[in-house]
Amino acid sequence: MKEETILKNEWIKRYNLTAVSQSKYYKIVGCFAIGFELMKIYDEIKPYFVIYPLWREDVKMCFCVSYLYHCIEDSKGLDYSLPISKMLAHKEEIFLNAEKYMGFDLTKDIHKNQILDIFNRYSKEWDSNPVRQKAIIVLKIHMAAYLNDKKLFDDTMSSSSMETMEKYARTKPQWFEEMFGKYDSWKENLISVFSNRQAIMDKINANITSGKIKQRLNLLSEDADGVKYEKEKNVDGHLKESFSTHPEIMTDHRNLEFMKKEDYIKYHKEHGK
Repeated sequence: MKEETILKNEWIKRYNLTAVSQSKYYKIVGCFAIGFELMKIYDEIKPYFVIYPLWREDVKMCFCVSYLYHCIEDSKGLDYSLPISKMLAHKEEIFLNAEKYMGFDLTKDIHKNQILDIFNRYSKEWDSNPVRQKAIIVLKIHMAAYLNDKKLFDDTMSSSSMETMEKYARTKPQWFEEMFGKYDSWKENLISVFSNRQAIMDKINANITSGKIKQRLNLLSEDADGVKYEKEKNVDGHLKESFSTHPEIMTDHRNLEFMKKEDYIKYHKEHGK
């Protein structure tokens, strides 16, 4: 077996990913495709953690550009860039540093706050880069729409990333307009994402259905009492294990979105659990 295939198998086995090519491995997490890409530069390979959107016009557009990409670093903070034989020899170390960067287990359902932690760290790392700031804003706004999370939407619209974008629009208006369009129109487009939530959900579902990625996790949310739930789903057809006030019990994998708190209350009133 070729070393490239062995390396691919190690990555997909470690995180239960779908390989869409010899060097690109993902799984669906809510409204995102999350995974790793191995970029070959001359005779060396650099491993990147990546996040792609699933709400664009079609699958091809979704994977046109990653919205977040970070080269996995060693314990000294240096990017890994190794020949394939050395990457295989040091795979365990690379995996551990990838997991340290992620801050979550990519084999289990993921809570929105774990994703937000990565977004916020990435935002701070690139705090003076408007292109990266715009990407983080768009990721957060679409996650807010997917989870129907008005607080996350409001927090994002008043965030330091938005302040950075407003500053560039004010101090470098011609550059901003060439890159993103007029600031007011750009901001209105962000607002329309949340107000047109169903259209976003339809695009996400269509892209997931037509795409190649079969591995999937739930993007978990919670209400004020710490109850995990899937919004806009009825109680009928859900397993009892899908509902819990205990954070260690994850939502059932067959449920695709998050429940309304009212559904959770209805279930527990009826069943006394």
